[in-house]
Amino acid sequence: MSKCKKDMCRGSVVNSTDLRWPAQSRRKEAKSCTCRSAIMNFKPNDENFLAASFVMEVKYIPGDQDTSLLQRAFGPTKPDSNDLLPNEELRADSSVLKSIPAKFLKPCNGDTLERISEKNSEQQIQAKTKVTSLSLLEVKLTRLVNLQRYSSLTVLSINHCRLRVLPALANLPLQSLDLSHNLLPTLTNLNSLPRLKVLNVNYNMLTNLFLDVITISNSCTKLQDLNLQFNPWKALTEVHLFVAAYLPSIKTVDGYLVPDNDRESAGNIFHQRRDTFCKFFNIRSTIAEEVVPSLTIYPTARLHLLRTELFNMKTTIVWKGIVSLCLNDCKLRTLEGFDLLTSLRYVCLDNNYLENLEGLKFCTHLEEISAEDNSLTSFEGFQQLKKLKRLLLGNNSIQSFSGLRKSDFRNLEVLVMRANGIKEVDGIAVLENLQELYVANNDLRELKVVLNLKDLLLLTIADFSGNPLTKELNHYRLRMIFHLKSLKALDGQEISTNDTLRAKELLGGHLSEEFLMEKFNGENLSELVCLEMSGSLLKVVDVLSPEYFSKLQSVNLERNNLTSFGGLLFLPQLRTLCLNENNIETLFPPNIQLIASSSRRKLKDPADTHYVSLYTSKQAIFPKLKVLHLAKNHISTLLPLHFHRMPAIRSLFLQYNEISSFSGLEGLPLLRELVLDGNKIKEIPELSFQSRWSLQELHLESNRLRELYNLKGLENLKRVYLSGNKLYDLNDLERFSAIQKNLVEISLIDNPLTSRQIHRLILINGCLRVQVIDGIPVYFDWTCSLSHS
Repeated sequence: MSKCKKDMCRGSVVNSTDLRWPAQSRRKEAKSCTCRSAIMNFKPNDENFLAASFVMEVKYIPGDQDTSLLQRAFGPTKPDSNDLLPNEELRADSSVLKSIPAKFLKPCNGDTLERISEKNSEQQIQAKTKVTSLSLLEVKLTRLVNLQRYSSLTVLSINHCRLRVLPALANLPLQSLDLSHNLLPTLTNLNSLPRLKVLNVNYNMLTNLFLDVITISNSCTKLQDLNLQFNPWKALTEVHLFVAAYLPSIKTVDGYLVPDNDRESAGNIFHQRRDTFCKFFNIRSTIAEEVVPSLTIYPTARLHLLRTELFNMKTTIVWKGIVSLCLNDCKLRTLEGFDLLTSLRYVCLDNNYLENLEGLKFCTHLEEISAEDNSLTSFEGFQQLKKLKRLLLGNNSIQSFSGLRKSDFRNLEVLVMRANGIKEVDGIAVLENLQELYVANNDLRELKVVLNLKDLLLLTIADFSGNPLTKELNHYRLRMIFHLKSLKALDGQEISTNDTLRAKELLGGHLSEEFLMEKFNGENLSELVCLEMSGSLLKVVDVLSPEYFSKLQSVNLERNNLTSFGGLLFLPQLRTLCLNENNIETLFPPNIQLIASSSRRKLKDPADTHYVSLYTSKQAIFPKLKVLHLAKNHISTLLPLHFHRMPAIRSLFLQYNEISSFSGLEGLPLLRELVLDGNKIKEIPELSFQSRWSLQELHLESNRLRELYNLKGLENLKRVYLSGNKLYDLNDLERFSAIQKNLVEISLIDNPLTSRQIHRLILINGCLRVQVIDGIPVYFDWTCSLSHS
């Protein structure tokens, strides 16, 4: 009910659902009364009008519960289009929960079990030894739970606690354990529970069926009831059958009875070789939880089988005449009898339990092998198959290409290796004729993956979807296109001319980690001390990680097209840097300066974030850099080069630029040598060299200087080169020479004041230690004669 002040004045109460008055009066009331306006604008989807009553979870168990386990395991495997896989159900439930307003969700209790326990008195702790049943619901378990004090505990329930590690349950007389609705990834650390009869691990993150079931078998010898539904198992169709085989005391699995004949049949199947299934289920646990849709090849043998079934073709079987054979999902463990199939060209062995393909060595005419969803661990068994063109080995356990031999795969054109847990592609270069490569949903992360594929000159189709590098590598697609120039399609998308141009524009002329890995043929860059890259047409220096170049001390990038060199900022051991004959004007790239000056900057690239933070800070850069060459660039001002943040510089070369001012040379306490020849400097401001006591050698030839007196602050100056300026005042030279007590060499050639050679006499009398003037030595006896005269 809603009361309105105007209604109360008339002595009436209006029901919020009664809106039957005339339209005109409703409009008038709406204008004059805000509460009615709120009622009239009721929105069913507004959370302010909703109130949660209850949440109900319904579990549907289709079919007859007495259905045979073997029927369910070996029955038709084609899923109903209306049924969702467990992980899809979990994702669907998650999306529904996210749509519920947060105000209606019950928050998790902030106290942990350990904190609650710490508050208890000694008497309460003693009383806990008599507790037989304990239930923890929505308790935030931030660390391992100590349950050893409950020595009489027989029933334990820990639900909705986001539990990731099993608590220590050793020596507890547990008979029932409920760990459902948590985040347990494995049961391998389950303690021995010899009295346990009921175990519930529904709704967790369990993936490795073999290891978890074997753990339960060893720890719970009297287990009768097991529930392990709604976990992302990697071998979903085998769960019930496998449990029946390995848990002899089990009576019900996920609510289904286990008949004795099913247990016996399952045991005959699974107990032949236990280690076989260890590998079989281990590979499924390595597949990423989020499986990305990827490309693959449909086996030719299956196509032949479909064609035979479609047209009801009946032929007389002649072993030597069989060309195509499909043995998909036949529970095979070994290949026997293939020595009779000498004409076999296409074979499909998908979804079996094969550990090797040795039995195919007699089929020397094979052109295609499909053995996906098996337990293969290597490329052994292909020595005799010289005609093999297509090899499909997806969803196995082959984690590297190290076993590939060029002699075995000379004609291989198509290779499918999706979902194998592959971490590197070293060794794949031997497949010189490879045209199509499918390695989706593996564990490829490193940049060298791209470089190792450059030797595959015929590679036109590649699929890397679902690998970490597709998300972690900046500009992944453009990098792949730039380096693998023969590609026509990548990850299911055609490579257009525009893609190629964008890749060249973005990555062409970049001094990057992949560029250096390619140049040094995958050598260990962390051992590199000197880098020589002069005349390499470089345009940009990407951020070079200190992890890769931890020992790099000298870098030569002369005669390139660089405009900045900020990518070298993160090299901690750099001591000598040569950047002559480039187009450098600034230290930091222009885009970083624009981003830093923007008030609404949002950075996605970590390198840009690091750049901006370094640009805006005042911390020192190049902490060990001693020698810096920047001759013949386009430098007009020194401020954008941030010299004041390079405290270790001793020699700075800036000749033949367009510099007109000394501003920007402050803060170099260790500077010994400064070269500024061939610039546009007209004057030396009075404070330019104030407190520059360490400077010993100064080059200012071919500038536009008219006086020298402001160099008076350089009391330790030993050598100064001033040829090709406009110095004309002998009095100014006399004042300068009187100050320079340590000057050893000076050059004043091509200045107006040298026309009469009087400058030599002035310098000899003023600078008592001078030894060379204009390249001519000053002899001792000449000095003496002048002093006597």
